[in-house]
Amino acid sequence: MSPISAMGLGNSLRGRGRRNGMRNRPEGDGDRWGNGAKRRGVRRGESQRELRVGGVGLVHGLLLAGSLLLGPGAGQAAEFIPLGILPGGGYSQASGVSADGAVVVGQSGSSTGTQAFRWTAGTGMTGLGVLPGGTSSVADGVSADGAVVVGGSTSNTREQAFIWDPSQGMRSLLDVLIDDYGLGSQLTGWSLARATAISPDGRHIVGYGFGPNGIEAWLVRNLNPIPLPAAAYLFGAGLVGLAGLARRR
Repeated sequence: MSPISAMGLGNSLRGRGRRNGMRNRPEGDGDRWGNGAKRRGVRRGESQRELRVGGVGLVHGLLLAGSLLLGPGAGQAAEFIPLGILPGGGYSQASGVSADGAVVVGQSGSSTGTQAFRWTAGTGMTGLGVLPGGTSSVADGVSADGAVVVGGSTSNTREQAFIWDPSQGMRSLLDVLIDDYGLGSQLTGWSLARATAISPDGRHIVGYGFGPNGIEAWLVRNLNPIPLPAAAYLFGAGLVGLAGLARRR
């Protein structure tokens, strides 16, 4: 329902409340406008005022929800953006994008071989490097705010899943899970080959590796949370604002 339709609905309902009121109301409306209100301890006429507030609240709620769901970029013109190629490379390929489209990750050829990249409009395409002993890397996923990147780094002998963030750079995901989260006993016999996706909040990662049953998919969940995107704050602020509006009315 559009905000305009909601406004029309609110006006229609207000009109119905005035027309029906306490006189000439249709049969069966008594419980809604009269006896029902009495049973709830509400004076006659309160229901009409509640209906008027409800109509306005519906419109405000839809406008707020539309703003939050569409995001701050709603209404911006569509655009096509070539992301470039790392120096010395002959190709690039994107595989993940942040919620607002400001951060893109993927892989690109470079003078040192295939390398994971992270792109923003301000920095352009930046190589993320490789894990120690690695010869190439690929980024597969990025969190909603663009702060955490996951993928795989390959050496001549093996492939390792990595996790990257601006403050600590590229790290072996297996080492992080053992050293930072104490999951060594759960990871006995495992080699995490590649992290292929990450949840929007950065707390859950999936991929594949080599375990006791051979090549197998895995899930890592409930990692330390990353800062929430600004949209979450706006949503909370909007709810508080609507609650305050309802109390004032």
